[in-house]
Amino acid sequence: MSFQSKIFRTANAPRTAPTEVEQQIAQALLDLQNNVPELQSELAPLQISSAREVDVKGGKKAIVVFVPVPQLKAFHKIQQR
Repeated sequence: MSFQSKIFRTANAPRTAPTEVEQQIAQALLDLQNNVPELQSELAPLQISSAREVDVKGGKKAIVVFVPVPQLKAFHKIQQR
């Protein structure tokens, strides 16, 4: 399975080539899915729509990950782990 299976483009995220940040996030999701057995079943159906790196206070950067709305609750559920 490739990282591209973890990127789902919607009408709000046009079908463009994935950015480097999106590729890294998708690959991290895939690595977690493949290497952490207790998360595998929960991560398998999840995808991202897009991801962007933004500047925040103090000269730091953050990554904002956009997910399909129907999957939002599932992301919140695993985010607590």
